[in-house]
Amino acid sequence: LTDAGAEIVASVRRARLDETVRRLADLPPALIARLSDVLADLLDALSISSYTAG
Repeated sequence: LTDAGAEIVASVRRARLDETVRRLADLPPALIARLSDVLADLLDALSISSYTAG
């Protein structure tokens, strides 16, 4: 991958992350809290020892 190609890939990744953040910000707080609980339960079930709840 050329430097220009790597820059394009990085730009697209940033745009996708920004869009994801905007969409999550539009969700109701109760849904975000539930999603957090579900993800924590999933990580526990997968025994991912490096995960630490904030």
